[in-house]
Amino acid sequence: MNASSQFRITILFVLLTFTLSASAQMSSEVQQLFYQGYLTTAKAPWEQAMEKIKQDNTLDETQKLHATTEAQCGLLMYAFANQDEAAYEAVADELEENLNVLLEENPKDATALAKMAQLYGATMGFESWKAMYLGSKSEKLVNRAIKAEPENANAWVERANARLFTPAMFGGDIDEAVECFEKAIQYYEAQPDYAKNWRYLNALAWLGQAQQKAEQPSEAIATYQKALEVEPGFGWVKYKLMPQVIAQSSSK
Repeated sequence: MNASSQFRITILFVLLTFTLSASAQMSSEVQQLFYQGYLTTAKAPWEQAMEKIKQDNTLDETQKLHATTEAQCGLLMYAFANQDEAAYEAVADELEENLNVLLEENPKDATALAKMAQLYGATMGFESWKAMYLGSKSEKLVNRAIKAEPENANAWVERANARLFTPAMFGGDIDEAVECFEKAIQYYEAQPDYAKNWRYLNALAWLGQAQQKAEQPSEAIATYQKALEVEPGFGWVKYKLMPQVIAQSSSK
């Protein structure tokens, strides 16, 4: 896989990070829209969620910013998955402004730190030349998030992502990636209603892929089975990842 492809795969995953502290401040309807947007990789649920958030008078300004930036990260995910540069440009600047407000209020806000790393990832996806300096900045943001909140599942997912797709000569480590994904999943599962969190599903899907890359097909199959027990309609796992690892395992 060339460097450009590695960046693109990494960015898609980076755009899928999330924190349960923000989730707890959102209505179940908004969370369901996030869940739907993830499973379908569609634009409309994220836009609908943003409208719901704007109309929610039960949230204070900080809570609303956290919820809004989560929806904006979802729109970035849609833009990257569909290579829609116009959609990326429409949301990126406002997302950065919102995150800067959150970080001015609290420089140790692990949620905002992780989302800023997501934004850097999206930028690298559409402007790969910026990876020369944004890559290290993103890594520093993840480190700050973990230092501020050691049990932040999103931050561990981000670290796992970096270890999974970075070449070994530059710090990549497949075994460490598996360990970080497992730690993230452990922290997700310590939260109430974790099975309704689409970020938890995403972490399981990527743990399975890391296990495949680490030549652990049995472990990957078990991980995918776990994901399908949580969400039987998880098409990415059901129709692509699971058959792929079964085929690879059978051919050996």
